Amino acid sequence: MPNRNQELHRAWKEANDQVRKAEERLAAAWTAFSSAKGGPPDPALLAEVARLRRECDARLKAVLESHKRPNKPGARSRSERPSS
Repeated sequence: MPNRNQELHRAWKEANDQVRKAEERLAAAWTAFSSAKGGPPDPALLAEVARLRRECDARLKAVLESHKRPNKPGARSRSERPSS
């Protein structure tokens, strides 16, 4: 059974694959447009890429936060330490 970190990582990888495919479609649309072989990319595709990127970024943030170590008890952060 996968642990929480594995589940978060799998979810991020799936989101990353989805956004990569959408970005490839967008790049092809821009290439066609710049080659005068098509119109500008569809606004719906631009919106989809932006939405998928936000979701992917949020999932990556969750993965990174799951790997943070909690502060040791009694440890002070740099801002809490007295100045020398």
